[in-house]
Amino acid sequence: MHPLRDLSLPLALSVVCALPSAGQLGSPAAASTPAALSASVWRSAHGVAAVDGKLWANGPDYRVELDARGIEYAAAFGERAPTTQTARFDLVGFGRAGGPLVAGAPDVPDLSSGSAVYERGAGVQEIYATRRDGIEQSFVFAQPLAGDGDLVVRIAVTSSLARAGAADGLALEAPGLGAIAIGAVTGIDARGERVAGSLRWVGDELELALPAAFVDAAAYPLVLDPLIGTEFEVDSDAANSFDDVAPAIAHDWSAGNYLIVWARVFGLGDSDIRGQRVADNGALVGGLLAIEVGGTVSPSAQSPTVGNVNLTNMYLVAWESSSGFLAQSDIVCRSVNPATGALSANTLTVGASATYDIDPAIGGEVQLSDDDAIVVWAEFDAGIRARQVSVPAGGNPVLVGLELDVSDTVGFSYDDFEPAISKGTGYGGNFLIAWERHFAGATTPYYDLRYAVIDRNANLLVTTKSVTVSSGTDERNVAVAGDGVKFAIVYDQEPVGGGNVGIYGNRVTYISGASAPISSQITIVDSPFAESDPDVSNTGDTITLAYVGTNILSSNSPIVVQALDQVDLQPCGGSAGFSDSALDYASPVISSAAESIFNADGGTLVAFYAEDTSTSPGEIWAQRYDPVVGLNVEIIGCGGGRTEVGCALASESEAKIHVTEGIVGAPAWLILSAQPLDMPIGPCVLWADPFSGWIQSAGVVNSLGEVHTTLALAPSPGLVGVQFHAQHVSQAAGGPVTFTSGGPAYHISTAVLATFE
Repeated sequence: MHPLRDLSLPLALSVVCALPSAGQLGSPAAASTPAALSASVWRSAHGVAAVDGKLWANGPDYRVELDARGIEYAAAFGERAPTTQTARFDLVGFGRAGGPLVAGAPDVPDLSSGSAVYERGAGVQEIYATRRDGIEQSFVFAQPLAGDGDLVVRIAVTSSLARAGAADGLALEAPGLGAIAIGAVTGIDARGERVAGSLRWVGDELELALPAAFVDAAAYPLVLDPLIGTEFEVDSDAANSFDDVAPAIAHDWSAGNYLIVWARVFGLGDSDIRGQRVADNGALVGGLLAIEVGGTVSPSAQSPTVGNVNLTNMYLVAWESSSGFLAQSDIVCRSVNPATGALSANTLTVGASATYDIDPAIGGEVQLSDDDAIVVWAEFDAGIRARQVSVPAGGNPVLVGLELDVSDTVGFSYDDFEPAISKGTGYGGNFLIAWERHFAGATTPYYDLRYAVIDRNANLLVTTKSVTVSSGTDERNVAVAGDGVKFAIVYDQEPVGGGNVGIYGNRVTYISGASAPISSQITIVDSPFAESDPDVSNTGDTITLAYVGTNILSSNSPIVVQALDQVDLQPCGGSAGFSDSALDYASPVISSAAESIFNADGGTLVAFYAEDTSTSPGEIWAQRYDPVVGLNVEIIGCGGGRTEVGCALASESEAKIHVTEGIVGAPAWLILSAQPLDMPIGPCVLWADPFSGWIQSAGVVNSLGEVHTTLALAPSPGLVGVQFHAQHVSQAAGGPVTFTSGGPAYHISTAVLATFE
């Protein structure tokens, strides 16, 4: 037994009945509770309120009115919409396909529980509950319904918008403005068993269904979870006569907006850099920004990238600049004021070799100790380069120090391309750079990945190391997210010569000196259908992934967004997808507030390329997304690493609790408690209570400074809002000793107050 003590945890991890939302699949309750059938509506700010005799739910990109029969969803497409675009969803009835359809009775909802609860007759309740990213409609059945066959809900839909297929379901489209997307259906029973449901039009009605075999064998309640959300266009080419490509995105905390930049192609060798600010609530801010405008041939600007500097509240935009098609190219940048959209008077050349300088990427500065950003790029046939750039609040950007050779490929039979850099310094103050290495001289050419670590002043901390080493697969389209100490490297992988493409990743921890160990390869998403072109964002309590998926209903590709556990990179909750019947989506980029200021949480904005499959020109579109992964508040600790909780969702069958930045090789113990102990021990605090709570061995801290514990849960709505404290104690000689017990030295990690969602 551990020297502290071993006790059972009296946490009534009482279980949530929060309904499923975008980014999670559902929340079945205990077997004694009724069955539930649910649908979601995307949002970020939330709450249901009665105003002037009407019931409203509002979000940054939609407005919903609830009445006795159903809801009216109004999409915020902005000023370009000649009229407000709406879709009305009215409950028709519910039942088994082989039994009677029970008509839903009109009712005035009860708001006393904080949700809108309708009594629909026959012992059935319809419930609307708001969460961070949707208003969720659930049908709760007190007992199984009569009959056999599929379990169905019929909803009458009235809208002037055109019907179309979507990434994971159906959509109502406003050409040139956006779409109201209705997501795929998933069923979950009380045991956590899951099944894909169906979604189809039956005349003017929308039918949501779960298959009969699943319903017959299910433990109640059942949850059926589609999702409704709004996509919007960022650029303003109403005539669709130009090609807008290669989006990039960053966030500024003080101004509360994102800057999306892209290249507008006018002709071969003639392209400009454009930009548009987008508020946190999804509204376009100001007009189109002409960041770099060239003549007919000279210069040509392409491949833009953007980062943010928190101290001066400025964006830095960089791009490839050349005199035309196939001409030698340099890396050039200028700053943009997030509050006003004003551009620096002059541009600054960052990289200008005698050959091609290409593929720029920017790492921004989160902390208030520096006003610099890092620009990285590839020098053709030479390697990866980096340069520190000062971004003042007024005036022009300025070069700092010397150019850094991150990698050197001169004289070798391979070359390095397409660098990616973590988008902010985080609390650790460092960047991880990853890139593609092309072995063009091999018998069968292939791509691997490499990485290095630099500090905020462009000093090389960790020289080139391998992410992947395989001549049988190509790893490409690498993206990086991190907090300055812990990093996620995400990429797509395909067999050399072609085959199925999936999303994979690795974890890297920068410990000190020249040490930055990497995990083994992690499979993130690899279905029988292709997943490719990932981007990732550090979103505080999680890593959020955006990638190009496959739409089995259409040849057009969707964008899929998925929250990941920030430590093991495994999916947390369900994914959300969006697509368009006339547009092929590609090149997703994602950013969040956590990349512009330390310790921020909140939603993300995904920007992507949308190509008109009938006319070919492309546009830049965007979609807001708010990951739901549980809420974590870090509390004091000392010397024993950081405790982090991954994926605290009521709908999941497990919760993961991790140590990061721990003492390598040290045995660790996990403490969980409902109430804090808050006991000072020397300069540190034992926050979680081992005496009233629960302590168990977590294992030995691995080479990345990590150890992981998985707690089995019974998915249940009663868990929503339940809180617990988690902290680790490790035993190791040396280091920051926090207390002793008969001789051994113990070290205390930070603590976390975790809340289930």
